[in-house]
Amino acid sequence: MSGRAREIGEIVETVHAGVSLVVTGEPGVGKTALIRRAVRELGGVTVAAVPGTSLPPEPTGPLLLVVERAYLLDPASARRVHDLVASGEATLLAEARTGAEPPGPVAALLVEGLATRWDLSPLPAEHAVRILAAALRGPVDGATAQRLWRAAAGNMRLLRELVETGLASGRLSLMDDRWTLSGDLPLGDRVRELVRDEIGHLDDGEREALDLLAVAGEVDVDALERLTSPAALHRLERRGLVRAHRLGTRLQVRFARPIHRAALREDLGPIVVRDLLRRLGRPAGHPVNGGSRASGDFSRREQEVAQLASWGMTNREIAEWLGLSPRTVGNHLCRVYTKLGVADRSRLGSIGSAG
Repeated sequence: MSGRAREIGEIVETVHAGVSLVVTGEPGVGKTALIRRAVRELGGVTVAAVPGTSLPPEPTGPLLLVVERAYLLDPASARRVHDLVASGEATLLAEARTGAEPPGPVAALLVEGLATRWDLSPLPAEHAVRILAAALRGPVDGATAQRLWRAAAGNMRLLRELVETGLASGRLSLMDDRWTLSGDLPLGDRVRELVRDEIGHLDDGEREALDLLAVAGEVDVDALERLTSPAALHRLERRGLVRAHRLGTRLQVRFARPIHRAALREDLGPIVVRDLLRRLGRPAGHPVNGGSRASGDFSRREQEVAQLASWGMTNREIAEWLGLSPRTVGNHLCRVYTKLGVADRSRLGSIGSAG
């Protein structure tokens, strides 16, 4: 609960005043933990979990209905909650996920003005850095802390899993007495599961667009609309899964969060990747643009390898594509990193051409 004292205090004060709250927020932001802490600090109330324990026949104080994951509430329980709050017999403290509305009777309390929606924002980065240092029992490299926090984007469960997977894989280790993350983000099974949960259900058009972006990194919006559905792109943008930005006179589309791209990219087999690249019309040999050096500073082969790496292809996949050995691909990438002054391929996404 580091950094959440203000929020806890507001919830306790509001509930004590008899105002019903539906706490909303993105997955993993800490809604459930916050509600549980607030309930522990409330005094003079009778707490009833819904669904779960039976309602007390004679409450010893004002009745507080606590509902975790209200979007999963069964119809009968939802109706009972509505009736108790509407009649003034109980106050509600519920948790709901952004984009997943609670059942009709509970949602009706918001429409009728009988409950207030209270949105929980992600924990500020400075508190997350302190949590990382406390969990790891030592100082954390600044770039590592920022990288992990950007990847988690406020999802504390995901942040924890990234740390645990990084430790298990050896990518997160002590270097010069500071915890430092080396190489790509550690994507264990639990991290992938949480990312899939964040992304949620995708229809065919949305999945097709994200698969293309997972391979390409970013694509000209006009080109992507020709390859998939403009309506699907609109839905992905509204859901915050993709983001558009200007590159000169062109509008480019990319994943809003790099970890989503990394997780989806791992689901794609080499045959699918080759098919997607062909659909994108991206033969090997496209020059590297947008870096601090002109493309003339690179050999043609270095440009080819860097471009394919920026699309998320592994060294082995690049080797198969270009007819090289994985070791040769690695040597080319090392020279590209040196010329560009970057540490790994995670920086090539902003350097490679967006096509």
